[in-house]
Amino acid sequence: LTQGGYAFARVRGEIYVEKSSQRARIVYRATPGPMVRFGETAIVGNARIPESAIRARLAYAKGDVFDPEKMRETTNQLYGTGFFASATYSFDRTQISPTPPLTLEVIEGYRNQLKQGPGLGLDNARYELRYRLEYVRKSVLWPLATLRVEAHPRQSSFRDARDDTPLGGELSTSLELLDIPATFFTATGTFAVAIDDFSAYSLRGPKASLVISRPFLGQKLQLSASYSWQYQFLFRVDERLSADELAGVGLKSPYRLGFFRQSLTYDGRDRPLAATRGVYLQLVAEESGDFAHSNYSYVRLSPEARGYLTTLPGFVMAARLRAGAALQIGDVLPISQRY
Repeated sequence: LTQGGYAFARVRGEIYVEKSSQRARIVYRATPGPMVRFGETAIVGNARIPESAIRARLAYAKGDVFDPEKMRETTNQLYGTGFFASATYSFDRTQISPTPPLTLEVIEGYRNQLKQGPGLGLDNARYELRYRLEYVRKSVLWPLATLRVEAHPRQSSFRDARDDTPLGGELSTSLELLDIPATFFTATGTFAVAIDDFSAYSLRGPKASLVISRPFLGQKLQLSASYSWQYQFLFRVDERLSADELAGVGLKSPYRLGFFRQSLTYDGRDRPLAATRGVYLQLVAEESGDFAHSNYSYVRLSPEARGYLTTLPGFVMAARLRAGAALQIGDVLPISQRY
């Protein structure tokens, strides 16, 4: 009844027991009350975040039929911004009204956060010991801005008898702006200095990227466009590799790679982190050339599909299909962009 717009519905159950027949009968008596529509929504608890940014994420309008699902969608959108620790609705259930006023109480999250933790990576080429340190500062220069400074040192040990065990990693800073250039848009700029180690060579130098994205269909559809650029120098090269072999796989110093990328993602899963049903579809396009300040010219297309289905209680079937195609326009395809 509540989901149908009857916010003041009351259901009472009565149990009748017949001892002679050893049976019990349950009778439910429902009082639906009036059909309810959304009234005024008061927002309380916000300090740094402007009320306009919260109201822009209300999943309903005044006069719409009362629907708890719309209220949950609103709180999910607020949590998705990363600026709120809590968002809860309340209204006076003792004052029956066809348009009851609602109160949306928010609690903003911590403005400063420090995260850290170690990790271990194993693959066919190396062992890797990792550490992550991240500092997050909310509402920097703009109420809906997030500054991140991250350090990711790595100690690698290669299995191919490479003599050194290089210390690599990445130091980066990023600034994320919500509602820029318009409501629901997110713009993120990142700059990093990295040492990337591989079994036969290493790269060091700066990287930068700019990403603009926007959700549609209540967060289910995501459209993004980005530009990435890196200018790195080749060093610690395996002596067994000749200059011709390095050039054949697109490794030259400086390794200058720039590309534009567009992605369209549909997430129809019931729960993104532990899906039990639904589909996930993504299409990514990437272009590089002189127009992107790159030493390489190519076009890549990467579609992906995932499906989830619960067949038995506690048993979920999952399938993933991913494909990729690259059109080499220049002399060689960069090694980091190969499938």
